[in-house]
Amino acid sequence: MPIEAETIQLGERVSIPDTVTIKARSVTIGDDVTIGEGTIVEVAGDFSLGRCSILGPRNTVRGMSVRIGEYAYTREDVELGGGGCYSHPDSRILIGHSFFSGEGSVLNCARRLTIGNEVGLGANVGLWTHGGYLNSLRGYPSSFEPVAIGSYVWIPGSSNVLPGVTIGSNVVVGMGSLINRDLPSGCLAGGTPAKVIRENLYPQTLSMTAITDLIYSWLEIIEWKTGTKPPTTGYQSCVIVEGVTFDFSTLQTDRSDLNPIAEDFRNYCRQRGVRFRTGKPYQTLQPQEVKQWLS
Repeated sequence: MPIEAETIQLGERVSIPDTVTIKARSVTIGDDVTIGEGTIVEVAGDFSLGRCSILGPRNTVRGMSVRIGEYAYTREDVELGGGGCYSHPDSRILIGHSFFSGEGSVLNCARRLTIGNEVGLGANVGLWTHGGYLNSLRGYPSSFEPVAIGSYVWIPGSSNVLPGVTIGSNVVVGMGSLINRDLPSGCLAGGTPAKVIRENLYPQTLSMTAITDLIYSWLEIIEWKTGTKPPTTGYQSCVIVEGVTFDFSTLQTDRSDLNPIAEDFRNYCRQRGVRFRTGKPYQTLQPQEVKQWLS
């Protein structure tokens, strides 16, 4: 096993190829985790990766401590750490559950980087806690400040978040944005530099009719593949696809061994932000846990 640590806790059904390197003071990896070929983890303190997570090929993970929650998914060539990632006691990364990062993104932790639950980053996104290169003694700018992102946030491709920025929860950002100021919760923002386009926009409460219409439209993919639209129950909160029940009220399925048609439907929903889980729901970190991890 390519792991060097004082303490190691590995869950069941963990896949770590021989081309992976993991070095940390302590390593905790949950059940059903896959780490891609060529990934390097070099953490000075504690490294934790929650269950049902996938780190893509050729990822790098560095810093004083790194904690990634459950159901994380990163694509190839994602860098967690970056320049200055060992330069300060606060060079730490704390990421909540259901995190996604597209290929080529950089999550710098020269200072603390905290990310909530259900946060997605598109390809080539940069989260920067350090900015500067030229000699500060000659008056050139230099910045080392933490970045904090709330829960339920989407930052699409080629966007950059600069040091010292706080983004609230339930925020959607336009593609290619440069975020150099705080963004309030619930807003739609975009531009270079980013500006708030609409406030108090998210989340929105849809009627049961609207929800039902959406689910029925998604079932068209199954009807196209099988020739039959799956049955629904209740107010259309549950859908049965090839013997697998999808409960839209809990975002749970009743089986983990999904057949190809059911897996297609789950992926179809996932592409629209509706992520079904086959295991128990994730447990949200409590404030005391966050404080302890960052201390």
